[in-house]
Amino acid sequence: MTFDKLVQNLSDIIKIAAKSSQPTDLILSQLLRQRKYIGSKERQFISESLFAYFRNQSLIEWSKTQIFSEIDQSFEDEYHLQIIALLLLTLESDFGIDYCSSHLLSKIYPNKESILDQLILPYIIANRLINDDSITEWIGKSQSVISNIRKMYSEKQSTSPSFNTLYSIPEWITDDLVTQGISPVDFACSVNKPANPCIRITDNSYTESIVKLLNSKDIPFHFSKLVPNCIILEKRAKIDDSDEYRQGMFEVQDEGSQLIAYVLNASKNSDVLDACAGAGGKSLHISDLCDDNCDLVAADIDYPRINEFRKRLYKYHKDNITVMHIKSMDHKSLEKNFANSRFDFMLIDAPCTGLGTIRRDPLKKFRINVKQVDKMHQKQLEIIEHYAKYLKLNGVLVYATCSVHSTENQNTINSFLKNNPDYAPDSISDVLDLHNIKVDGLKDGDFCLNLYPNVHGTDGFFMARIKRIK
Repeated sequence: MTFDKLVQNLSDIIKIAAKSSQPTDLILSQLLRQRKYIGSKERQFISESLFAYFRNQSLIEWSKTQIFSEIDQSFEDEYHLQIIALLLLTLESDFGIDYCSSHLLSKIYPNKESILDQLILPYIIANRLINDDSITEWIGKSQSVISNIRKMYSEKQSTSPSFNTLYSIPEWITDDLVTQGISPVDFACSVNKPANPCIRITDNSYTESIVKLLNSKDIPFHFSKLVPNCIILEKRAKIDDSDEYRQGMFEVQDEGSQLIAYVLNASKNSDVLDACAGAGGKSLHISDLCDDNCDLVAADIDYPRINEFRKRLYKYHKDNITVMHIKSMDHKSLEKNFANSRFDFMLIDAPCTGLGTIRRDPLKKFRINVKQVDKMHQKQLEIIEHYAKYLKLNGVLVYATCSVHSTENQNTINSFLKNNPDYAPDSISDVLDLHNIKVDGLKDGDFCLNLYPNVHGTDGFFMARIKRIK
């Protein structure tokens, strides 16, 4: 594939992904399947470039205006200019965004000794972005601009562009992080890097088999320091086609997400409700920790996801889990399903903005706004209000989100406790001590726990543990 066509394909995919409401990895997978003519090395370039672009979109857009300041900014395809700006910024591997354009392009064009001189500059000239007679002057100026941008990024200091432009993160997100005592610079840098895949070993006895599998595929890994039976892969790899996966020896699940089942700490012979079970990953983990000696209801209003969990259950042979589709989370619908049910333990992994998963879906930074966060807060509060009444006296409820915004997290659970005096905080630190789990920032007696990518190396999560006292 010629460099021109490679840039055109990347530009087309960026356009479509930017307008889509689907997760970035899903839309990318769909678009690449439609383009069967694209080779494996080109696919890798497009995939990594797409995520590098969206992780650093504001920076790339600003850099384009600086690098190409003397040309018509209404060039027929603005994404082409932004792609070239991205490639120029990342020719060297020491830029802090875990993306090196020259490394990826050298795999596709191994005979090109200089990516800049033999690919990028000819493209710029051929598309008349710069006149032939001014190219030498432009190279000197653009290199100075790029050097300055790279220096500001690495030193984490900038007045122009603004901090939020330099690290491509909206101000309303960083303003909220400051109120939580979290460094916005460190957070922004952490979410501008890809997340490592994590797997949960479903039983201690499978550990040796999983280690052998990873070693046989030359996949570097290390064990999590946060949660037991969790392995962190140090590179992306396809392992869900293995016999070990088909036999249910492991699940793919972020280590922060795995912590939630330990925070719930459901006991054996108890009645458990996973109220927003989705595809059932946490339901499986809760059951595993009880040695399957609990009666667990996995419910959700999303029929396709909960139906997929019903199919997944076949390989686990867990007859203690009942899968339930809830038509609505209003009082009437819940009464229809749970009128005669009361639970010892309840997990509400509530719908949220997903601002804790920016590493995996960087477009969330730009798709979400403050109004949506406020609206989600009201929805979350209603869900807790509706479900909490089905908790037994002295029963435990864990509220969780994959968001880092305080409105969805601490504010939501505080509002619930203020309006419902029959419920009270219950220590998370005490139950994690039972599993010898230590979490940075968690103090004795805390009933709320925040996880941040820059502090804990996980996706962003929030968990609150409360108990019914009346």
